[in-house]
Amino acid sequence: MTFHPDLALEFFRYRTALTGLWVVLLLGLGAWRTLRPASKLEPTRVLRNFALGGITEVIQHWVAAPVLAILAGALLEIRPGLLPSEWPWAVRALLGLLLLDGLLYFWHRLNHIIPFLWRFHRVHHSDPVMDASTAVRFHPGEFLLATATSTLQLWVVGFDPATYVLYDFCVMLAVPFHHANLRLPQGWDRAIQSLLITPELHAIHHSVRAEETNSNYGTIFSFWDRIFGTRKLRGPAADIEIGVLPAARQEGIDLLISPFRRTPDAS
Repeated sequence: MTFHPDLALEFFRYRTALTGLWVVLLLGLGAWRTLRPASKLEPTRVLRNFALGGITEVIQHWVAAPVLAILAGALLEIRPGLLPSEWPWAVRALLGLLLLDGLLYFWHRLNHIIPFLWRFHRVHHSDPVMDASTAVRFHPGEFLLATATSTLQLWVVGFDPATYVLYDFCVMLAVPFHHANLRLPQGWDRAIQSLLITPELHAIHHSVRAEETNSNYGTIFSFWDRIFGTRKLRGPAADIEIGVLPAARQEGIDLLISPFRRTPDAS
């Protein structure tokens, strides 16, 4: 079995459109099988999240990606990665997926621990309602700062198109899914949670309670939180108040400049 590099180019060419379609589908499913009935699907809020996500996507494409390419090129000349190139691509991709997701767990955790990083990540958490559109609500500054961890990921894993297509495809599916206001059958949720992050589990991470916000950092796999002692459980999700305290201003310009304002929880 072989991997064709052209598939990577095709995937990344259409990734933004695929993400948008996936988010819209999950918004519809969430309106049909609602996890938190108090959370309303407000068009203005959803459009604001998409607008912020669009700005972030432009910054990532035209600024973060070129910077990453330069840094990665320099680093990969020094170290080609941990995974031997002679291994079958499927083995490299699966092991690489675990390494990349593990590094993302630690980066996410740092975004909550380091006050400067939290100023930017807080924009994502300040959404007063969590649904699939929250998955694209990120400050462009957060993605610029994330270039550091992306460079580390490349340095550890090496540049392998099979690995990055699998990883990015899984992230593309996982992030909107676990942000969705979607109620899964209880048995399904319990079974999926043993391996992956579900909407019920991730709702705890978006709680206004600081001890819950600082938990459940996983992106794809749920076992990182069990391994490193950051897993918390509470239910039902309908009882979880979403957002951060004090509440952030929700106008678009306010979200963009909020990391540069001094607030009690982002100092």
